[in-house]
Amino acid sequence: MRELTLRVLNHEQSLKEQTPMATAEALNLELTIRLLLNELAQLKPAPLFLPSAKDRRLHKVMHTLVREPGNQQKLEELADGSGASIRTLERLFKKETGMSFQQWRTRRKLLESINRLVEGESSAAIAHSLGYRSSSAFVAAFRRHFGVPPQSFIRSAG
Repeated sequence: MRELTLRVLNHEQSLKEQTPMATAEALNLELTIRLLLNELAQLKPAPLFLPSAKDRRLHKVMHTLVREPGNQQKLEELADGSGASIRTLERLFKKETGMSFQQWRTRRKLLESINRLVEGESSAAIAHSLGYRSSSAFVAAFRRHFGVPPQSFIRSAG
């Protein structure tokens, strides 16, 4: 996407250097590009996508939760081993993923639940192993995120 944008901007610049009519065309193109970039910036990550981190401290926290999706440690506890303060990690989560720590953790758990559902594990077993209070709490979280309950999701995928 970045390369495409740069090529269009270079084309726009060459148009501006030609004629007055080309300049009007270049301005129209520039407005279109700005609108497109604004729309892209507003997009939310797809529900099946789990953003990763560039910052090593945030990556350390994420790696722990990827390895142990049922890990129930609070951010305060995870921060201890990361080399960053809680507040820094909160800012990094928002900046690098567009999500809060809790939103990212929930998405991680729900993505893990899909793998387990595909393998035939029951919703009750998944709920228990991923730290949900009950299977109904798990099903409600799944429905909120994906728009359908787990079994319907698996049937439609399958």
